[in-house]
Amino acid sequence: MVCLKPRAQGPIAEPEHFASRPWTRAEDDTLRRLALTGLSSTAIGIRMNRTETAVRSRAIQMQVILRKIRPRQLQMG
Repeated sequence: MVCLKPRAQGPIAEPEHFASRPWTRAEDDTLRRLALTGLSSTAIGIRMNRTETAVRSRAIQMQVILRKIRPRQLQMG
């Protein structure tokens, strides 16, 4: 017979390193500017030290349209 321990009740706590950093107005402006230049979410994320998912999520919140990835963008500094 297998005995399973009951799960702990209450909210699940995320480790601190998983918590997202808040976006500043300056970062929002940078995101808009880079999106207007035609960079993809991956390329913007690299330049802003953010994940692609974070960039996409913020762009959706701000109603900013992003391009699809272009491989040459990732090689640019």
